Amino acid sequence: GKTVVSEDVDVRVTAVGGRGFQVRKRNFGRKDDIPDVFLKIRVKCPNRKEHPDWTTATIKNDTTPQWNEHKNFIKVHSEKATIRVDAYEDNMVKDDCIGAAEFPVDQLLRMGTLEAELQKESTLTKTYVTLRCIELGSSSKKGIETNSGVNAVVHNEE
Repeated sequence: GKTVVSEDVDVRVTAVGGRGFQVRKRNFGRKDDIPDVFLKIRVKCPNRKEHPDWTTATIKNDTTPQWNEHKNFIKVHSEKATIRVDAYEDNMVKDDCIGAAEFPVDQLLRMGTLEAELQKESTLTKTYVTLRCIELGSSSKKGIETNSGVNAVVHNEE
């Protein structure tokens, strides 16, 4: 049978890029407003203390922003955790939320790279964000008791 190990993993999350961000038409001969977009990214896991939010740089005047920024998150529960991404337009007065998406960590790790459509008030926005996720130092840790005092749980699947 296959052995499935569910445990805390250290992951590197990369905010790759986005597409479909809308240009806002302005009237009276003013220049169209091409969005300045940044992402706020957080790892959510039930019954765990939250990791600090991570905010990317703002990419100015771009409907297909490419961030290619990464951050490491330590001890993420691979099966239960999700990564929430909120995209904002950087405005002088108040940042506008463009939409949000949630990426399951186990799916991200399996796929490597995942694109999700942002939703705003449960409406799809035709705007997409791509994340990449790799497990750090995966070869050394499989099935070994981690030093956090939490034993790795091994499920034997027939």
